[in-house]
Amino acid sequence: NESSGKSLLANHALIETQKIGGIPILIDEEATTSIDLLKLMGLKVGEEASKAGLEKLVYIQTGTVEGVFEAIEKIIIKSREISENKPITIVWDSVAATSSKDEIEQGYEQEGYGTFKAKAISKGMRKLTPFISKLNVCLIFTNQLRQNIGQFGHGDKFSAPGGKAIPFHASIRLRLEKVENIKSGNDPKDPTIGIVIKATTRKNKIAPFNRSCLLNIYFNQGINDEEAWLDDLVDKKIIEKPTKQKYSFKM
Repeated sequence: NESSGKSLLANHALIETQKIGGIPILIDEEATTSIDLLKLMGLKVGEEASKAGLEKLVYIQTGTVEGVFEAIEKIIIKSREISENKPITIVWDSVAATSSKDEIEQGYEQEGYGTFKAKAISKGMRKLTPFISKLNVCLIFTNQLRQNIGQFGHGDKFSAPGGKAIPFHASIRLRLEKVENIKSGNDPKDPTIGIVIKATTRKNKIAPFNRSCLLNIYFNQGINDEEAWLDDLVDKKIIEKPTKQKYSFKM
């Protein structure tokens, strides 16, 4: 769903890739990325990245589904020509915000937009999946949920744009949902400084699926890794968590 931390979680993957000397690549079709937030989260940019011996963020906007797949293929080939072993993480943010060429050429009254995009993605995934597997590339798509109108009783009430190709080819699929807000204090009127999201594995080819966890996301820094130590200490009953107050680890 919207505001559930999809882009932020994907950006964390890019930052971690940079930290280990890999190449972070962001295909930003939503045009909403804040470089200032990425810097607060730990991304090194410009001369700072060069001095640390790290790869700079590669930022791309294409405008079409076909353009995204073409860009991914060209970038991987060029990156592997430079280095055979560097980790590469590519984030496409997002599938829902990207139109196919056929969609753009048609008028607003034309129906069948979904089939245009689904066909383009299906063709792209068939070509790209074995390609990225051989070259050891991590490819992350973000997408949005759409409610299935008229869906009652059993079955999933939501679907995602782009057809079935992405769910079929994906190794791991996560569904994110917002659980609650994080306040700066105990008073409900206190400012909201973050949100708690629930991440559930809907598909997992490398481990058991249907597992979930809660993540605290702070607006000024994203996910705080150090805070996980507090959760672990509470689970092992080494420390106690106040009943009316959320603990937070301040940097």
